[in-house]
Amino acid sequence: MTGNTWLIKDDRVNPYTFFQEVFVFYIFWWTTYNKVTNLLVHNSLLNRIPEEKHVEAKTRIISSIHAIILTVGTTGYLLDYIDSDTWIQFLPLSIAFGIFDMTIITLNYKSFKKSYLSTGIHHSILILAPLTITRESRLTLAQAYICEITVPLIDTSWYLYNAKLTNTLGFKINSAIALVVFFILRVVNSLHIAYELVWRDNIVLTFSSFVLVSLNIYWFKGLIRVYMRTR
Repeated sequence: MTGNTWLIKDDRVNPYTFFQEVFVFYIFWWTTYNKVTNLLVHNSLLNRIPEEKHVEAKTRIISSIHAIILTVGTTGYLLDYIDSDTWIQFLPLSIAFGIFDMTIITLNYKSFKKSYLSTGIHHSILILAPLTITRESRLTLAQAYICEITVPLIDTSWYLYNAKLTNTLGFKINSAIALVVFFILRVVNSLHIAYELVWRDNIVLTFSSFVLVSLNIYWFKGLIRVYMRTR
């Protein structure tokens, strides 16, 4: 069935309207980032971690906010609380975050040098893949987006690790949960999605899914190494 909304035309995203939304949300993410920066100036949380990690800490707060919003919307769609046309409205927000985050890490390249390539590849998929979405591929894309639930868990572990709080019960519990959830939602889930897309005609999403599988396995191995060092 083909449907048109303010964001969808002939069952695909309407580029003009879509990128207007992306621009608005790009400003939203910059505003949020500035608000977070101002709040942290009056907070001692950043004092616990090295100064060179402060920018990354702020970007991780924004990434967690993005992940929570996207997880709520995607869960609502997967559980049939909202329809697919409503869920589509979350995509400009997500693409804007990808562009915003790439802006920050590019401007602060020295601080993000080690993870720049992998993050850049991931964000390129985040930005480009939704533009190829059709009604038939919406559910698959939503299944991929549900992996964002891992982001706040990983960001919390990152903060506790850099704050030298690895001996705390909170770090050990959060890190263990993060590993299990990451493995299920990012590794197993992405493998399942890649398998499904092999039988589809969407070449862009199929290629993107295999790239994401590789990235998720790479990141999972890194998480295991960090976890083993802190035991």
